[in-house]
Amino acid sequence: MTIHIKRQAGRKQLDVMFKLLVLQQLYTISDNKTKLKVEI
Repeated sequence: MTIHIKRQAGRKQLDVMFKLLVLQQLYTISDNKTKLKVEI
């Protein structure tokens, strides 16, 4: 992903959004693992 933003504020906002997305994916993955463990 090569996104060039001239404003620092915009870049920071994108970084925060990206980190939140990654965290959300990690949480859903861990949730699925715990659900699988509970089912098994």
